Amino acid sequence: MSTPLLLGPSLLPARLQGGGALQKMAFAPGILTRDIYRGGAGFVAGTVKERAKNAPEGSEVPVWRRVRLYDERSGNCLRETWSDATTGAYRFDYIDMERVYTVLSYDHNGKFVAEAASGLAPERMQP
Repeated sequence: MSTPLLLGPSLLPARLQGGGALQKMAFAPGILTRDIYRGGAGFVAGTVKERAKNAPEGSEVPVWRRVRLYDERSGNCLRETWSDATTGAYRFDYIDMERVYTVLSYDHNGKFVAEAASGLAPERMQP
């Protein structure tokens, strides 16, 4: 997880300099950037796992992979992230609840073909 961005007095606009609560502000990553066109109150989450060839069902292990989120209506790639190396978990937050999505997972090692999950309806994020 990344650390908050600290804005010192010299980085603030001139009209906000001078002390008080605005002298030093901390912003969590992502707070200042919201997708006002395709964003919303939903999320899509899942895990990426790999099973060796001829391995029995249920022997999947979580893996670190590039994961992309596509809007099924427009075909646009809306977001990209990497799954967690330990758990294989990924999550796309603040997405439009009215759309249907496809998630595509790529094997950057070139050992496996991409895997897709389509028809995903987002769940509502909890406050």
